[in-house]
Amino acid sequence: MMLLPALLLPLVLCLAVYRLVQWPRRLCSGALRLTPHQPALWGSLAVAAYGLLGACTVWVIWAVAQVAVAPDADRLSAWLQVAGLVAAYPLVYLLTAWVFFHALPQGAAGRGR
Repeated sequence: MMLLPALLLPLVLCLAVYRLVQWPRRLCSGALRLTPHQPALWGSLAVAAYGLLGACTVWVIWAVAQVAVAPDADRLSAWLQVAGLVAAYPLVYLLTAWVFFHALPQGAAGRGR
């Protein structure tokens, strides 16, 4: 049951940290720009999605670190407490990637990523 999220978590964490660093850099360089269709709506959604991804990333790292330092007797119960968060984290990443795909199309290169 926990095998798939346990395998996906490191991959998704690396992708999320990469995106959290690259999205602001690409915005500042002009490689990404705010969509001209309803810029206030998509801009607000992009800021909210970025904050959500950042907060969830910190939360997942903190929760996994807490489980890693738990005593051996309590480790299974600690994993069960964070199982929902670990399983939901890839969905949060996909949600934020979808928002950024629609809110920030690439500059001269078009919409492809």
